Amino acid sequence: MIFNVMIFKEILEKNNFSVYPIKKANVYSNALCRLFPFLKVLFVDTSFFKNEDDWIIYFDAGIRDSYYLNYLKNSLKNKRLIYYYWNPVETTLDPTEIPDCFEKWSYSLTDCQKYGLKFNPTFYFDDLVEESSLGITQDVFFIGKDKGRYAELKNFEKLFAEKGLSTKFFVTANHSISLCRKYSKSISYKEVLENVKRSKCLFDFYSDSLAGLSLRAMESLFFGKKLITNNKTIREYDFFHPENIFILGERDLIELKNFVCSEYLPISKDVKKKYLFSEWLKRFK
Repeated sequence: MIFNVMIFKEILEKNNFSVYPIKKANVYSNALCRLFPFLKVLFVDTSFFKNEDDWIIYFDAGIRDSYYLNYLKNSLKNKRLIYYYWNPVETTLDPTEIPDCFEKWSYSLTDCQKYGLKFNPTFYFDDLVEESSLGITQDVFFIGKDKGRYAELKNFEKLFAEKGLSTKFFVTANHSISLCRKYSKSISYKEVLENVKRSKCLFDFYSDSLAGLSLRAMESLFFGKKLITNNKTIREYDFFHPENIFILGERDLIELKNFVCSEYLPISKDVKKKYLFSEWLKRFK
């Protein structure tokens, strides 16, 4: 049983996993729950009570609140409970607030060393990778929430254009409801993958340059796309190659256009296999 991985809900359910949102909430219900904590129970999806899985994996959703974890602890007895950080610890719940009955794992080796968590790098699904007849329409593609990065992201978009690279950037609001017109409209993950296929290179920008691997890094690996990133730890992974990954701050920007336009160096199937969801699950054992 898995909580809070709604982006992969369809493919996980096809592979016989049960996937649940922990709460049916939006900006307004979140505000209401902050004012009246006892109302949180209204936003818990209780359909999982019928499920008899022995493992419960709870993905952090950037929520600084342990209420739902305590709800699971009290509702699901004699189950193996795993809390998995899919985001940097500093952006979500402090490990000390997670009930002791949960095993604490993280996608970030840096956070594991800092907070004493167990390490399990992120994953992807080769089922999502299909032959594509879509032609290349942009050099560099980015999609991500603002998260305080808006100005920096727009500056990079301008920089890439100045280097003679065509771009397609979707900088979306942090919350689903926003009246700010500067943001791009959110798109489905199917549309994200269409843009990945149409791009030579993906842009991956972190607030914390020592974070773990992002979804963009996985898309780069599985779709065979170049990657521009400020993630300093990415060179420690076995799929890293300077032909495919440009680390900002470590290489001269003069090289950028030649990097994007050069051929992608194929990565072996054995290396990519390590980042499949099935292998990710095995590492919990």
